[in-house]
Amino acid sequence: MFLIAALAAIFLVRVFYGREAPPLPIEDLGIRPPRFNVVRAMADVHSFVSACPRRVTGSAGARCAARFIETRFRDLGFAVRTQTFPMWLRGRQVTGRNVLGFSRGTSTRTMVLLAHYDAPATSLESAADNASGVATLLELARIFSGETHERSILFLATDAEEWGMIGADRFASARAWKAFLGPQASPPYGAISLDFVKSGVARGIALHGSGQFEGYTPLWLRRLVAGAIRAAEIRVRPEAPPRQIVARALRVSFQDQGPLLRHGIPAINLSTFESDPAGARRVYHTDADRPELLLPGALGLYGRAAEAAARALITAGVTSSEDALTLSPRRVLPASSLRWIALVLFLPLLALTASTIARRPAGLPRGLLRVAALALPLFAALLALRLSALANFLPRFELYPATPKDPFLTSWQPGPMSLSLAAAAVAAWLASRAPRVAAPDLRAAALLGICAAALWAWGRNDVAAALFLGLAAWLWPWIGAANGPGGRALDAILLVGGAAPFLVLLALFGRMIFLGPWILWYVPLQVAYGVFSLQAAAIAGVTLAVAIALLQAASRARRASGGDAGRA
Repeated sequence: MFLIAALAAIFLVRVFYGREAPPLPIEDLGIRPPRFNVVRAMADVHSFVSACPRRVTGSAGARCAARFIETRFRDLGFAVRTQTFPMWLRGRQVTGRNVLGFSRGTSTRTMVLLAHYDAPATSLESAADNASGVATLLELARIFSGETHERSILFLATDAEEWGMIGADRFASARAWKAFLGPQASPPYGAISLDFVKSGVARGIALHGSGQFEGYTPLWLRRLVAGAIRAAEIRVRPEAPPRQIVARALRVSFQDQGPLLRHGIPAINLSTFESDPAGARRVYHTDADRPELLLPGALGLYGRAAEAAARALITAGVTSSEDALTLSPRRVLPASSLRWIALVLFLPLLALTASTIARRPAGLPRGLLRVAALALPLFAALLALRLSALANFLPRFELYPATPKDPFLTSWQPGPMSLSLAAAAVAAWLASRAPRVAAPDLRAAALLGICAAALWAWGRNDVAAALFLGLAAWLWPWIGAANGPGGRALDAILLVGGAAPFLVLLALFGRMIFLGPWILWYVPLQVAYGVFSLQAAAIAGVTLAVAIALLQAASRARRASGGDAGRA
C-alpha cells in the first residue's frame, strides 16, 4: 500500500508540472480605440429600469423589458425574433421570453453576445444585476450595427437567468440560431455572457467558466478573452486553479455561459470585481440595487473590456475544444490528466480493499446489506423531497430553488419537510432490522462501499470524486486502528478530516449565497429540483453509510478486544 502511495505521489508531482499553454487562436491582439459610449450606456440603464421595474420572469415588468430590447434591436436594423418557453416558478407555470437580434456578417460563422434582463423578486430596479449587462449589450449592438464584420453576431437577451439560466438553456437546446441561418447551420463557435457590473468602484474584469451540469470554458476562449482585455490595458482576474477545480466538481453555474457550455457552445462570462466586496454584497439582490449606485467608471471599464473581447472573438482563427486547468499564465494541465490524477488518488484504497476482500470474510454479504441499509434513510428523505417538488407539494421551480436573499430559501416548509423526515424514519426503522454483523465483516463491507462510491463518482465526475472522496479514501480506512484511550478521539479526527472538503465548501457556499446554516436545507432543495441528481444523492448516502459502518465496526472491535477505556 505504501509503495502504491509513493508511486502515486511521484505521478502527481510529475503531472502537476503541466505543459506549456498553446498559442492564442489569433495572430494580433492589437486593440483598436474603443467606441463604447458610457454616457449612452448609463442613459440606457436609467431608461430601462424606470420603464421596466420588477422584471421577474412571467411578470408585466419582464414583458416590458422584452419589448424594450426588441424595439432597440429593430431600430438598429437587426432581424429580430422572440423565443417563448414555459417554466415553473414558485409553484405556477409562467412564460419566459428570449429576444434575439441578428447582425449578418460576411461569413456563415456566428458568435453570440448575451445578457439576461430578468431580475429577482427581491429587487425593484436591479440596475447592476443585470440592467448593466443589458445596457452593455445594447451599446455593443449599436457599435457593431454600424460596422462591416466578418462573422455574424447574434445578440441575445435572455429571460429566467435568475432561476437557473433557463432562457440560455432553451436557446441552446432549441438551437434557436437556425431561425436566422437555416436548418443546416452549425452552432455558434463562441459566446460572451455579460453578467454583471457590480456596485462600487471596479478594479478589473473577472472571468467565469463554470458549465451547468457539464463542461467548462475551453482553454482557447479563456486565453483569448483574457489576452484581449489585457491588451486594452484592463486588469483581468481569471478563475484561480482552486476555483477551477471546485467549478469542475460542482458543475453549478451562476451565469448564462453554463447552459451554453453544456450544449457544446464555447462560452465565457464577464463581470467586474470591486474594491468594496462587502458593500456590493449588501446591495446585491435588494431594492438598494439602483442606478445611482452603478458608477459610470465601472460601466465604462466593463464596456471597453466587453468590446475588446468581442472584437477578438470576431477575428479568432481555428479554435479547439481542448479543456485544461490553468496553473499559471504559461502552464496548463490537460483535463484528461485530471481524470487520471483522480483515479491514482484512489489506488491505495483499492489495493487495501482488494487485500481485505481476498481474505474472503464469511459475513461480507451481510455486511454489504448493512451498509446499504444505513444508506437508505438519507436517500429516502431526498427522494421524498424530489417527489414533493414534482407533485408541486413543495412549490415547484424549474431548476434553481429561488434566488439568493429570497425568503423562500430560509422559510420552513412544514408539509414537505415532515414528509421527508417521515420517509427517513421509516427507512431507518427498516435499516434497524438488518442483521448485526461482526466487526471485521462490517469493516470489509464498508471498504468495499467506499470503493464503489469512489468509482461510481469517478465515472460521473472525476474531479468531484477526487475533491469530495479523495481525503476520505486516505483517512477513513484508519478508523479503528488505535485501541488505546485516544482511539475514539482519533476516529473522530479521521472522520472529520475525510469529510473536510465537503464541510468547508458547504460553509463557504452558505456564506456566498447568504444562507448561513440554512445551507443544510438548500442542498436537499437542490436535489428536490434536480440540480443535484438522484445518483449524486445515492453516492452521498453510500458515503455517509460507510462512515457510520466504519465507526460501528471500530466500536465493536474495541468491545470485543476489551480495548475501551472503561474496560481497560
